Amino acid sequence: MRRPAGVVAVVFLLVLSACSSSKHGAASTTSTSTHGSTTTLASAASVTTSPTSGAGADLVAIETNGSVVRLDPGTGAVMTKLATSSSHPAPSQYGGRGPDATVTVDRVHHNVYYDVVTGSCVGLLPKGTIWRVPLAGGTPVQIGPGSRPTVSADGTHLAYMLTTCTSDTSFHEELHLRDIASGQEQVLTAPSTNTGLPLPVSQLSWSPDDSRIAVSTDEVQDGEGQGVAIVTIKPGATLSDGKQVAALGTDYYDPAAFLADGTMFAHLACCTGMGPNQGTPSSKLVVINSTTGAIQKLITIGVVANIHRSLGDDSSGHWLLYVSGTDLEVSVDGAKPNILAHNVVSAAA
Repeated sequence: MRRPAGVVAVVFLLVLSACSSSKHGAASTTSTSTHGSTTTLASAASVTTSPTSGAGADLVAIETNGSVVRLDPGTGAVMTKLATSSSHPAPSQYGGRGPDATVTVDRVHHNVYYDVVTGSCVGLLPKGTIWRVPLAGGTPVQIGPGSRPTVSADGTHLAYMLTTCTSDTSFHEELHLRDIASGQEQVLTAPSTNTGLPLPVSQLSWSPDDSRIAVSTDEVQDGEGQGVAIVTIKPGATLSDGKQVAALGTDYYDPAAFLADGTMFAHLACCTGMGPNQGTPSSKLVVINSTTGAIQKLITIGVVANIHRSLGDDSSGHWLLYVSGTDLEVSVDGAKPNILAHNVVSAAA
């Protein structure tokens, strides 16, 4: 995503204890349920997005009006309205980003997790609650406080951020790894820059073998926090440990998500700014090496003025999807992306 002057981003890769991975098929849509009013998602013109049976079958999104919906992978039309959140923070809270929310799919248990962002700490760090609703429709259940939920590939763990405001100018931010079955959690304290500036998390993403998590952060001022760090999780470790792997020149990755083959789908951006972040505004969607950050494939040139978020793939491995501004775009087998739906804040498949 393009950032204003002096704003950069960093992606942390957390090397966790290895878990086995698995892929499962989609559940069918049978019923709907909401906890508030909702409106439909505006669908795009007809595009071909499903080259094989099952591609995009678990496609879900959060609309700009807060509705959590399941989408038709061929047309982008709403198939099921699952819930309504109230994630409408004022645009000034997040550097002009406007509505801010995250949705993720548990492909093993056929559930959808999403956050309801209701405020922020120090104007940067989102605060809210995490909810779960069946992919087929049902009654949403509140999981607890937190934001940026994402489920491991084997369906055993939920990763999310928990932010506590201690005053108008201070905060405490943690990454929680919750065992979904037992409720037990591992807590990792998030880092800050050397001047104490916060590193707000824009996206979390598990590696396909559930041994690592990609933690994308943004909104850091004056060129601080730029780069990629590989952090091994062990007793006493913190998220500020590890080897930094920075993008070349003035570019930075924000956000990035693991793909099924262990590479990452990333937004590579640069903008005119202060200090190390000076450069010509640019935006690219690329596939990169998850260890070195080296670009392996250019998918498309992004819209410089747009925010890019919700990067990911689908269970078939044929789709790369992301939200550009409020458009949901899909690349089939690495081809040029098409707009599948409008008025989208977050999406997953």
